[in-house]
Amino acid sequence: MSIIRLPNELVQIIIQHITTDRDIYAFIRANRKLFSFGKHLLYRNNARNNNSSCLIWAATYGKVDTILYALSVGQANVDTPTRLWAKTTPLLAAVRSGQLDAAKALIEQGADVNKGDFMNTTPLSQAAQNRQRNFERLVLCLSQSQPGPSPPVGSFQRSPTSPF
Repeated sequence: MSIIRLPNELVQIIIQHITTDRDIYAFIRANRKLFSFGKHLLYRNNARNNNSSCLIWAATYGKVDTILYALSVGQANVDTPTRLWAKTTPLLAAVRSGQLDAAKALIEQGADVNKGDFMNTTPLSQAAQNRQRNFERLVLCLSQSQPGPSPPVGSFQRSPTSPF
């Protein structure tokens, strides 16, 4: 009996007993039926066992469709810092690699613009360091809808549109 003819329930049990993303991906690539059935299980496994590392990859390479799929079907956490890339967040990876569309998608999906890596580098400070004005504007405009730390009383604040 071919694996294609197995009931979906048995295929799901087989996939759930495969532990690594690499092996699940190799298994579901065997044919279209397995791929269409097992793709969401691959993303869920990645979210549960690998801190949603697919989000970092997708943000680095500007794969907006992968970001949205991982967040919706795979139940990935948009702010999960990874173990591999210096505890960076997907939004910070998008800013570092210059992927404006990926950064916008992550912010729209609820990414915390104030969350930094292990050295407390935030997406905004990274954009400023790289002189990426488009990212600075994006992060500032979209972060206004997110609650952030309140500034100290009497502190000087610049306008987001001010060049100084």
